[in-house]
Amino acid sequence: MKTCDGCVYWSKNDDNHLGGCGSRKFKLGYNIPIVEICVDEVSVEDDEGWGFLTGPKFGCIHWVSK
Repeated sequence: MKTCDGCVYWSKNDDNHLGGCGSRKFKLGYNIPIVEICVDEVSVEDDEGWGFLTGPKFGCIHWVSK
């Protein structure tokens, strides 16, 4: 399985085993118009980066090898 720890978009936080994703398929912020979210994207109501974290073994369709 293609997991975050092998993905170019994922970066581990220094404080724990969790990390954040830099893929443009993840729209972070508030009040993002629905028409701006494509069928393979996600909207996460967060603009500071702390509300969307994954573990290293989380899998994703937008995975790109490091």
